[in-house]
This record gives sequence, structure tokens and C-alpha cells, in this order.
Amino acid sequence: MNFRHIFATLALGVFSGLLAFLIINELEEIRGFSTLLITIMLVSLTLSIAYHQLAGRLKDLRVFIPSSLTIFAVALLTFTLYLGFALMSEYTAYLFVEKTENATDCIELTETQISKLPFLREALEKAKAKEKAIIEIHTDDVENLGGIYGKCVIYRGEKYTINLAVP
Repeated sequence: MNFRHIFATLALGVFSGLLAFLIINELEEIRGFSTLLITIMLVSLTLSIAYHQLAGRLKDLRVFIPSSLTIFAVALLTFTLYLGFALMSEYTAYLFVEKTENATDCIELTETQISKLPFLREALEKAKAKEKAIIEIHTDDVENLGGIYGKCVIYRGEKYTINLAVP
């Protein structure tokens, strides 16, 4: 292995991780750990095959397999680091809203309350259409939620759980 191959492998790993982050960011309705792993695996394997095909080393499994595993590991590390830095931003929080049927002790949201929280209305409307929603909100909006997060709310006759992630 030469220096160019090592550099290309690491660069493809970083690129795979960032590309996987962009893909996962678009897949709100099926976002999950297994989706993350499959996406990173598919992206890194696709880029690895393309690279080895162009380099004429695709049939040399002694190079292809370790290189592909390295690209996957670097992609996973890059994704994790990028996600960590994104969540450390002091200016954002994430609002998770999901339809539920089994919750009890739900709080009825009035139109007056919801009109003061346009970001919550947006999340509830998305959840109404797709069963769940994740939206980014400003940390100042967290205070405006008051005692709503971590609880069940009733919005237009349907129940939703409201959760929050603040870095």
C-alpha cells in the first residue's frame, strides 16, 4: 500500500460519513440506528467499489476488504463526530413529536397556546401527516414550551407525545 491509497481511503471514509449524514438528514420518517448503519455501509461500499474499480484493484480482495472496512469505520467516525458537533450548537434544540394512541393524562392544546408556538404547530402538522416529526428549533423556543415537552398533548382531536433534545 502506498501513501496515495491510504490518503484516498481516509478521504473516501470522511466523504462517506458526510454523505451519509446528508442522506439520513433527509430521511426523517425512517430515521433510526439500523437505517444509519445500512446507509453508511451502502455509501462507503459504493464509493469503495468505485474507487477500486478505477484503480484496477477490485479483484484483489487482500486490498479491497481491509480498505472497504477502513472506509466504513472512518465514515462511521466522521458521521458520529459531525453529529456530535451539530448537537453541541448552543443555538438549537430538536423537537420530537409523535402520534400516540395509548397515552393518558394528555393536555389539550388551545388555539391560543398553539398560536404562540408556531414551531410546535409546524411539528404537529408534520406529525399529523407522517406519524412523527423532528424539527430544529432555537433554544429560546424551549423556554416557550413550558411544561409541554415530555408530555402528551391533544391537538385537533389527536394525541401526540412531545419530546425535546437540547445539546
